[in-house]
Amino acid sequence: MTGEKVSVIIPAYNSSRTIYSAVDSVMKQGIPVEVIIVDDCSTDDLTGALDGYAEDDRVNIIRNEKNMGVSYSRNRGIENTKSEYIMFCDSDDWYEKQATKKM
Repeated sequence: MTGEKVSVIIPAYNSSRTIYSAVDSVMKQGIPVEVIIVDDCSTDDLTGALDGYAEDDRVNIIRNEKNMGVSYSRNRGIENTKSEYIMFCDSDDWYEKQATKKM
């Protein structure tokens, strides 16, 4: 992933029902983005929900070895970013159109 100016880190825990809205809203921003999803040892079907994004080179899926909490997951995402700017989106939230550009 090169050329992306914005990385959006999405910490996720048991959010298989809401992760689609979060990731899709970020990917439809109209500018190149890198999406970093940090799964904090979910016990629901988050892994299955993320399978559809595994082939997308804009998406980086990281799985914690044990549940460490949202702050740890955000920091882990920061450690893996390749972009000039960093934003966060919770797994049960979404971005309005042009949010990354306006920020």
